[in-house]
Amino acid sequence: MPLFGTTAVATPARPTFAGQLSGRFGGQSAAMARFVYVGTYTFPGTAPGSYTSGDFQVFRINGDGSIGLMTDNFASIGNGTGADPDRQEGPHAHQILTDLDGNHVFGVDLGADKDNVWNLDSGTGKLVPNTVPFAPIASGSGPRHMSFHPDRQHAYVLSELAFSVTVFDYDRVRAAFIWEQTISTLPADFTGANKTGEIRIHPNGRFLYTTNRGHNSVAMFRIEPETGELNVIGWESTRGEWPRGMNLDPSGSFLYAANQNTDDIAVFRVNPANGELQFARPRHAGAKAVLSRHRILARKPADDRGRLAGDGPRVRGLSKESAAFGDERSRIAATDAGHTHKRAGLTRRVER
Repeated sequence: MPLFGTTAVATPARPTFAGQLSGRFGGQSAAMARFVYVGTYTFPGTAPGSYTSGDFQVFRINGDGSIGLMTDNFASIGNGTGADPDRQEGPHAHQILTDLDGNHVFGVDLGADKDNVWNLDSGTGKLVPNTVPFAPIASGSGPRHMSFHPDRQHAYVLSELAFSVTVFDYDRVRAAFIWEQTISTLPADFTGANKTGEIRIHPNGRFLYTTNRGHNSVAMFRIEPETGELNVIGWESTRGEWPRGMNLDPSGSFLYAANQNTDDIAVFRVNPANGELQFARPRHAGAKAVLSRHRILARKPADDRGRLAGDGPRVRGLSKESAAFGDERSRIAATDAGHTHKRAGLTRRVER
């Protein structure tokens, strides 16, 4: 029997057991809040055509808060022409979520390099393709997760295979995306194997964070208030290996980075003035926990406001300790580092 992985579960709002529906972010309708969204894919090696069953599913939420019957299953179609044949031979449903108003549903497909866009029929629970049915992401990028800015005018897509963030202007009425910027999540001088993990926007809307698995860091960005474009702040070591998950507490005071391979969660205080992270402590640390003393691997000079266009961030030289950290992390899963991916004048090493 095939095994299936759940890549993302999203609920537009949380129903109370009394049956009343309260929306997160204050703008979601009660009708949209009656459903939960799930993205699944077949694990490699468990069924013919691995990574080719990218399904985006909708389940009804019962009045008592339990999950009811599935109301729809959208099977994404991959074209198999992505730059990474191991990850993009078919669709890979990696995340499903709604916009902040709960008016539209989005399915991020790593295998097909696109972000599907639907409208939900609140009566039947069916996903109806939007007038603009998807937003394309640059070929070979492998979009993994996305996040909406609190201003509801910008969307940010994190690409796993290209280790980049793509900034879009977002039309929340038409659910349409207009490309604004693509920026790397890595220092320009890092050449080791890497995959991105998670993307989060600070509640104040001023800062954006992503994780790098391989470089083993949290990339910190400043968000331009007018354009939504990103400027690099720097990179913070996660004091462990393979930071897959990452989140901010509701107040935005703390950031938590979960290191998968060292079984620990690094806790950081967030500086509300400049978005920088200060290491606080590890949580649930295993025997293999790496607790490095250095804080910033590389930081952009405070007076350098230049945006990343294609030459990567200009960073200060690393200390010997930081350089050694980077060299060690470069060897994590580096033996299967793959082909060279060229896009928009950039050359990046991509790990399969």
